[in-house]
Amino acid sequence: MLVAEEQRSTSRFLIEPATPEDDAALRDLFHRTSMGSEIEVSFEREPSYFEALAIQGDQYEVGVIRDRYTGSIIGSGTRVMRKGFLNGQTADTGYLGDLRIDPKYRNGTLAARIYRLLQSREHWCDWYYTVIFEENTQALNTIATGRAGLPIYRDCGRMLCPGVELRGKLPQLSVPGVILRQAKRDDLPGIVDCLNRNLTRRQFSTVHQVEHFQNGKRWRGLDSEDFYIAEREGKIVGVIAAWDQSTFKQTRIVRYHGHWRWTAPLSRLLAPLRQAPGLPPPGDSLSYFYVCCVAVDEDDLDVFRVLLRELYNAHVGKKWLYFMIGLHERDPFASVLKEYARIPFVGRLFAVTLSEHSQQPPALDGRIPSIEVSTL
Repeated sequence: MLVAEEQRSTSRFLIEPATPEDDAALRDLFHRTSMGSEIEVSFEREPSYFEALAIQGDQYEVGVIRDRYTGSIIGSGTRVMRKGFLNGQTADTGYLGDLRIDPKYRNGTLAARIYRLLQSREHWCDWYYTVIFEENTQALNTIATGRAGLPIYRDCGRMLCPGVELRGKLPQLSVPGVILRQAKRDDLPGIVDCLNRNLTRRQFSTVHQVEHFQNGKRWRGLDSEDFYIAEREGKIVGVIAAWDQSTFKQTRIVRYHGHWRWTAPLSRLLAPLRQAPGLPPPGDSLSYFYVCCVAVDEDDLDVFRVLLRELYNAHVGKKWLYFMIGLHERDPFASVLKEYARIPFVGRLFAVTLSEHSQQPPALDGRIPSIEVSTL
């Protein structure tokens, strides 16, 4: 269990576990912390922080930084555990994320303290992963260095997380012998089987269970009809899904910088011609969804290409401006993204161990990472 940091009489700040009573304060913290240099956004969790957190895994702990003078929460960090694939085997896999520090208190040491606290607690698993977006130079230069007793961070390369613009329908594609269709509820066992047998080839990928798609928590709002499947001779050989999380997670525009200050209003004027919504004004939320649960037998590039095109065309001309997808730079599927108009967004993936520096966990082999960015 996460327990409060030992109180320091000289410190103004206390790091301690969050409680359900902190839900509103955590949502407010996410509202007032933003990121992005050209399009500045905040990633929010309305109407409930803890209910949104449930999609991340089976077990989680949230640490908060509390200002002793005011009692307010000025920072937070989370660790999560779920079943995943490591070196091709099912294992407990962790995630470190949701790090937020109020802009008025960003000095580089508070983030380090919250991760030192996590390091001193019970170790749920050998390896955690985290994604730090490349624009977040402060985090890359502090917590990711492994200095001053911080957890060990191993750089695993870049995660490509573009926003793919839904500008207009594109030519339909096909693969001989492959049938594409929207999934039905009784397809779930076949979908889960396709996911698991293919994701064993990836590092840090999620182990799926049929009940996870039925309990309304882990994949909240994702229905079987949101999946698109590729079949060959009656067998599911590829899957992909579209997940709209807007009822519990939002990305709000804080402000535009540079050319986006005039590009955004222009996009709204041209929306009818582009058959897509324009960029919203500051204060409003972006309308988008995630592409998730991607798996194709033998990493067949043609099957992935037709699945992505089918999903893309099915969502053009509706309420969404774009979709987000996350693929590692070494993933063969990443090359297909070049066929679409997209806004680049790149993060660095790190494998993290909370064990002491002298206690190294089992080595990771060279499998391509597969991170479900929709659950970050």
